[in-house]
Amino acid sequence: AFPIGLTTVTYDVSDAAGNAASPCSFTVTVSDAENPAISCPADITRSNDAGQCSAAVSYTAPTGTDNCPGAATAQTAGLGSGSVFPVGTTTETYTVTDAAGLTASCSFVVTVNDAEPPAAVCQDVTVSLAGASQASITIAQVDNGSSDNCATPTLSLGLTAFDCYALGQQTVTLTATDAAGNSNSCNAVVTVEDADRDGDGTSDACDLSTNVNGLAGNLSDYIENLGLPSAVERALTQRLDLIASRFCNGYSANAVVSSVNNLISYVQYQRGRYIPAGAADYLLAQLQGLIADLYAGTVDCSGGPTARSQPGLASPAAEAESCRLEIYPNPFSRQATIRFYLPRDGQASLEVFNLEGQRVRTLESARLEAGIHEQSWNGSAGDGQALAPGVYLLRLSTADAVLVKKVSLMR
Repeated sequence: AFPIGLTTVTYDVSDAAGNAASPCSFTVTVSDAENPAISCPADITRSNDAGQCSAAVSYTAPTGTDNCPGAATAQTAGLGSGSVFPVGTTTETYTVTDAAGLTASCSFVVTVNDAEPPAAVCQDVTVSLAGASQASITIAQVDNGSSDNCATPTLSLGLTAFDCYALGQQTVTLTATDAAGNSNSCNAVVTVEDADRDGDGTSDACDLSTNVNGLAGNLSDYIENLGLPSAVERALTQRLDLIASRFCNGYSANAVVSSVNNLISYVQYQRGRYIPAGAADYLLAQLQGLIADLYAGTVDCSGGPTARSQPGLASPAAEAESCRLEIYPNPFSRQATIRFYLPRDGQASLEVFNLEGQRVRTLESARLEAGIHEQSWNGSAGDGQALAPGVYLLRLSTADAVLVKKVSLMR
């Protein structure tokens, strides 16, 4: 076997007499035509090192082989074993070259994944409605230095707008998301401030004022169309006139409430006798609503001396846990959310009336568990037809209370 390279072969010849011919020679050349071989490790996947946008990765570097000695292996691309690899993919390439100049290469990929969620850091915010119906906050107000191990995360805020029905402390969620899709959240308390003289959790900016003369007039018109005995009709309308007169002439709110309670007692006495039960219930709801407005200080007197009831009166219902009813936004045009609280299990109905006392929609009528319940109303009647713009009465009736809220529908 001839080795790789050049080999000279020489032959001599001589006879028996010792005579010799000139020697002859030729060359045998063996070339290395076989490529070297090299094998790389499998692709490598790692998660980032804590707090870093990279990872230190070590591996066994490949070494090439050849049929002849003298082969050399070198890295021709990538970072090398033990290096810090950035998040993403890096291709490592190794090449072996033999003594004849023949080469072979192999490659593998090192992938570093960002598996570390960003840090979401919140701070509490106080926002004032300043007499308006709505206020908003920005991400910058809530963010308190959120960060990520790779780059600035994208921030989003679950709730940014607050209306006059959301006074007090509201919890909002700030979410930080990085380029890899990792996310983290924190909660901040947004304190919504504004004047709330009646303490109902609704800003004064959204408390609709009740005009006592208008209410008395509307109820009197309603009563006069019921076909009641004249004595009953007169007793009702005269009491309504007395309520309006006392309020507009500066009587104290307590004195006016006493007059309203007198009328309530009369309606309760006549309910089912001379006043149909449905009509009596409507009148009672209206009168209870007037008492609530008197306690809230949201009653006025147009066409006469303007008087405001004094806020802060101790409502009897305020001394114990009681039903609560709220609607927002108010006024509304497309959809309103109605939230009510029941202190105990029981039958409850949630109905909408027009100012003529006609029920136009029943939103709820069932036995409900104690707690907070929510309904939505799009301003339509029970038959699905859109109601005309105007003021409507939302009434919550339970075994414990009848609550009424005015709601203004705009188109």
